[in-house]
Amino acid sequence: MPRFVPGQPITVETLEWALDRMAVIMAEAPDQGVTYLPIWQRLERERDALLTQNDAMAAVRARQKRLTVLQGQTLTTMGEYR
Repeated sequence: MPRFVPGQPITVETLEWALDRMAVIMAEAPDQGVTYLPIWQRLERERDALLTQNDAMAAVRARQKRLTVLQGQTLTTMGEYR
């Protein structure tokens, strides 16, 4: 899994790598990682938000692709086809 590189965008894969590392750190901690739980939860929230964003952008691209396939039809400002 890719590590975080400063200046590069954070990806789902980067967050998954961070969660893997946190799991190891937490398992080896004397308190079973309870101290690190807020970090774990933040990483999970960030990953879930990025997944949701990626899904939404995929839906946008799919819709745009469908619209460009409709030959001879244009979208008006009212959202109706002519």
